[in-house]
Amino acid sequence: MHIADVHIGVTPDLNKPWSQARAQAVKDTFAALIGIAEKEQADLLLIAGDLFHSQPLKRDLKEINYLFATLSRTQVVIIAGNHDYINPSSNYNSYPWAENVTFITSSELTQAEFPWLNTVVWGLSYRSREMAEPVLDHIKAPDDGRFHILLAHGGDPKHLPLNYRQLSRAGFDYIALGHIHAPACSKELGIVNVGCPEPLERTDFGKRGYVLAEIEKGSRDIRWIPCSTAEYIPVTLEVNVHTACTELCRQFADIVSQRGRQNIYVLTITGYRDPDVEFDPEALSALGNVAQINDLSEPEYDFDKLYHEHSYDMIGTYISAFLGESEHSSLHKKALFYGIRALLNNQSR
Repeated sequence: MHIADVHIGVTPDLNKPWSQARAQAVKDTFAALIGIAEKEQADLLLIAGDLFHSQPLKRDLKEINYLFATLSRTQVVIIAGNHDYINPSSNYNSYPWAENVTFITSSELTQAEFPWLNTVVWGLSYRSREMAEPVLDHIKAPDDGRFHILLAHGGDPKHLPLNYRQLSRAGFDYIALGHIHAPACSKELGIVNVGCPEPLERTDFGKRGYVLAEIEKGSRDIRWIPCSTAEYIPVTLEVNVHTACTELCRQFADIVSQRGRQNIYVLTITGYRDPDVEFDPEALSALGNVAQINDLSEPEYDFDKLYHEHSYDMIGTYISAFLGESEHSSLHKKALFYGIRALLNNQSR
């Protein structure tokens, strides 16, 4: 079983009405994953970094160590990521883990051997917030008849840069990655970025989960399984000159009813609205868990009417400057819209 980026201790969408419930969901889902490992009788539970969102307290470690100790068969292998990196005063340094837990604390590539599984797990932990050196570029697993698994946390320029092409030729039977919250899996190569089990921020769109993998020499059965209790869902609401705020709220209420009230929504409003209509973000937010509203709608002005009403002032002069411009020029249309809006707003003060 392969998980990563649990981020115990995080409070997603801080100060939103649902933020504390989401913080608890992160802990509850982790506990549920331990239960799944026990039910599946997994040989190994691989945790590829950022189990905690920051430096864990001793009481935090006691809680998860208790869960690990409930596993009757499973060996747990953990590395620290860039969020829960091991500094000199970290509680990770001296914590007495249960017998079935192996915490690789070194920042040097280290091997943990499990002879009864004929398996070696290679891994390394963060000792600071960043690890910019591509230290895995030239590693090679020996062809010695044992299963070799790589456990790593990274994939961007400041956090263990990874050359996936080189990794695919490194001879590992499975490569368990963390750090990137969006899941990505190359079943053919056995390189898996599992993603986070619960979404943590408004850009974590889509389902989140964990991996169950069965590995034999020459074959892999890799299953990515969703487990999150909620999703961040992007929603685009298209409006026109006939759309009133009440109608927009009805559209969004229907979406929440279909997709689920437990989910969290990022709304984008597009299109051209009646200039006299304003959409009420509080009314929309009352219908569900709304993390963000991006109102990109533009007023659909009647420029002929405005020109005749303002033919002798600045507004009429501005409109006349655009006469003859191509109606299909998006740049000129935007300039006309923004300019008229600014002039009308200034006139109303």
